[in-house]
Amino acid sequence: MVLGLVGLFVHSHNIWLLNEAKDKDLSAKISDQLIFLF
Repeated sequence: MVLGLVGLFVHSHNIWLLNEAKDKDLSAKISDQLIFLF
């Protein structure tokens, strides 16, 4: 339950970062973090 909530928070936070970061390199790094976390 707690892990699910943390995962949801991290996922939504990363989506926000992707929307804010127009730099494709930064977006790729965030995507790599998502793959690592999930």
